[in-house]
Amino acid sequence: MYLAPACLIGSLLAPPAALAAGVVDMEELRVPLTLRPPLHLSLRHLPPADGKPAAEGRVALFVHGATFPSALAAGYRFDGRSWMDDLSEAGFDVWALDFLGYGASDRYPEMSESPDAYPALGRAEEASHQIEEAVHFIAKRRGVRRVSLVAHSWGTILAALYATWEPERIDRLVLFGPV
Repeated sequence: MYLAPACLIGSLLAPPAALAAGVVDMEELRVPLTLRPPLHLSLRHLPPADGKPAAEGRVALFVHGATFPSALAAGYRFDGRSWMDDLSEAGFDVWALDFLGYGASDRYPEMSESPDAYPALGRAEEASHQIEEAVHFIAKRRGVRRVSLVAHSWGTILAALYATWEPERIDRLVLFGPV
């Protein structure tokens, strides 16, 4: 899997005006995984464009599919605008998760060994726990109880599975291109 350099990821996610000014407003966080220490998830964050704190019901987490990370999904710009940009301008506190092995998240240590040495990595239950950890981190950081999940393709399986574990943490569950 290709891991894009941080500067490329930042330029893909930066608002067009910020790109022109050489400034990137996207915050990229590394969140330690309690289930797989010392590994870290990457969370990208774009606050509401108006600068006001997002209210309960206005915090969204994008969950990517199996073939590419969040920078090439919800953060990718078509004609200078991404889905993350649109939600930020609509007053949402927008987050995007990269699963282990994708984008700026850590790679599984097993990925540097023979593919025959281990069972498949990133199975549904383990990946759903990565969503769980991301939701807990976001809720605590933003001071909210619930987060909306917007999931694509393979990510719809994981988001739906997680939603069955902690429905009280989910404001809305949006599944597009579900498997």
